[in-house]
Amino acid sequence: MKFNFKYKPNILAGHSIQDFIQYNIYYFVATFLLIGIQKILVFPFLAKKLGAEQFGSFVLFMTIINIVIVVIPTSINLVIIRVHSGLDDKQKLGLIKSGLLLNFLFSVIICILFIVIFPVVASLFKIDPIYKLFLIPLNIYVLIYNVREGLLILQRIDLKFKEIAIYNTIFALLFITIIPMYSLLHEKSIPIGYLIIATISILIVIPKTVKILKGVIKKDILKEFYTYSPSFAFVSIMELLLIASSRYIISFYRDPAQVAYFFAATSLVQMLIFPFAQIRTILLPFISHKKDLKEFSKKEVRSILLTSFGVGVLLFLIGIIFGKLIITLLYGYEYYIHSRLVLYIVLFGYIFHIFKIYLKNFIIVFFKRNVLISNAVIMLIINVIINLIFVPKYGINASAAGLSISLIISAIMWYVVFLRKFSKDKK
Repeated sequence: MKFNFKYKPNILAGHSIQDFIQYNIYYFVATFLLIGIQKILVFPFLAKKLGAEQFGSFVLFMTIINIVIVVIPTSINLVIIRVHSGLDDKQKLGLIKSGLLLNFLFSVIICILFIVIFPVVASLFKIDPIYKLFLIPLNIYVLIYNVREGLLILQRIDLKFKEIAIYNTIFALLFITIIPMYSLLHEKSIPIGYLIIATISILIVIPKTVKILKGVIKKDILKEFYTYSPSFAFVSIMELLLIASSRYIISFYRDPAQVAYFFAATSLVQMLIFPFAQIRTILLPFISHKKDLKEFSKKEVRSILLTSFGVGVLLFLIGIIFGKLIITLLYGYEYYIHSRLVLYIVLFGYIFHIFKIYLKNFIIVFFKRNVLISNAVIMLIINVIINLIFVPKYGINASAAGLSISLIISAIMWYVVFLRKFSKDKK
């Protein structure tokens, strides 16, 4: 059986602009809760309980965990979004089932490697032995989380963002349980809490997505994952290593406590931009229904890009005005004193990061993969070089500068490439 992977229906797929706005609202609220509860309540709580040294070690551990739970589902789900429009309902189930199987297999392999290799990493980067509490339980959490994301892709391509919002809201609220559990189990409440949260969240999702298992895996479909997933995964790893590399270089030259201070500032910035950045996640399925770039009008493109830049400036101002209050309230004044300059530098860089996030929708769908790969590699190289040269002398402020400079340069690169192609296709 041959599959028509190139067929593209209308961008809104029978939905109105009002639907699109509603999807944004649903996703905004759910994502804000999911990220906000962890970064506003749970992580600051753990920072105070564990102390800067142990919390910094926890951050270094979770840095790799977060890379795994982003890279594997994202690299597979982006393929599903890219090719699903050429398939009927039965074929889509086969596509998603194929992705789910690959998701599970790669997650198991990576988790086993993580358990074996991380103790060596811990000794090199002065990571506190507290990581041993998390090693096996949080890798099980990764496996469950990744399968959950593989199941939810069915809701995304069907544009059922209201259901996803409900699932993510429940998922978010479950993280609060770690706080009361801590008084009983202390540090053990962290791995146990993560396992309980993941288990409940996937059990809620399964009844609505179990029909995925009825899909039939075809060789032609697997070829699509082979074609696209490695490059998507590589790019995702490069982008996530941007902050991860900074944290590990800081730990190598300084100590995990400095990582904790760096985390406080960057975490605040990510918390502020994340709900707005999720518009990219919603916009992508709509954009994927266009046949090519020339179907977009100049007005549509201009509106998207100007809006993204405006959001970046707005969040920069919010961070400048309320940054001190938020960091002091969440982590304590000591954290703000150590991370104040980091906050200002990173906020400026993230103006361009949001702009780039919106551009990425077009890059994923309409550009060759080498545009994604080269940009991510250059961005990481710039950041690592600046960190290696200047962190020994200037500490976390140098890491902040490296991060922002790499974000600015990469955003400008993508904008130039996009503008050239868009202008050419419009002729």
